Amino acid sequence: MALIPCPECQKEVSTEAIACPQCAFPYPGKKSPLPETSLSKLHACPDCGSPVSLQARVCPHCGVSLLGEPQGHVSPQEEGTVEETWLCPHCGTPYTRKVRRSSGGGSVGGERIEKPEAVAQDSQPAPPSKDECESLVVITEPTKNPLLKRRPALWQEAFIPKEIEAAPPKYPRNRKKSIVLVIVGIILLVVAGGFGALWQFKGITPLELLAYLQM
Repeated sequence: MALIPCPECQKEVSTEAIACPQCAFPYPGKKSPLPETSLSKLHACPDCGSPVSLQARVCPHCGVSLLGEPQGHVSPQEEGTVEETWLCPHCGTPYTRKVRRSSGGGSVGGERIEKPEAVAQDSQPAPPSKDECESLVVITEPTKNPLLKRRPALWQEAFIPKEIEAAPPKYPRNRKKSIVLVIVGIILLVVAGGFGALWQFKGITPLELLAYLQM
C-alpha cells in the first residue's frame, strides 16, 4: 500500500482508498490527475466550511448532504425567492419550500407558519381565567347531622346531643313482668334462707325436710 497525491486536492491518500478523506474524490489511487485542477475549483461545505470536491455527494468531514448546488451559486429561478415553513393540510407535518417574494404562496395547499415551535404553542389550550376558575368552585352547605361534626380536641369538652342522651332503649321491657320477677326472686331467697336456718339449728338436711313435709 502506497501513498499518492489526490488528483483533486493534492492530499496524500492510500492507493486502496475508496474516496479521498479531504475532498471525497472517488478512488484517487486508480485515476490520473485531472488537468488544471487546483484548490480554487473546490467549493466550501455549507455546514462545516471544509473544501469539498464538486463531484462529492456527502461532505467527508461532517457528513452533510451535498446533492444541491454549491454554496454561493444562485440560479436565476431562485432570485427573489425566500424559504418559508408551511404545514401539510393532510397530516400537519411542517415542511420548508421556496416561494417568490411577491407571490402569496402559489396554489400549493397548506398553511403558512413562521416556526414549527409557534404552532405547537398555539395548539395548546389557554389556561382558564380567574372568573372561570371561580365559576368552577362548588360551595357545599355545612351538614346538619350532629353525628358528623368534627371531633373535639382532647382539651375540649365533648358535645353529646340531647337526642342521643334521652334516646329510649332499643327493646323496652314490660313493667309488670319486671315486678313479678322481683317478687319471685324474693320468695326464693326467703325459702332458701329458711332451709338454711333449719339445717344449721336442728341438723335437718333439706332431703329430710322434704320427706317430713310429704308425710
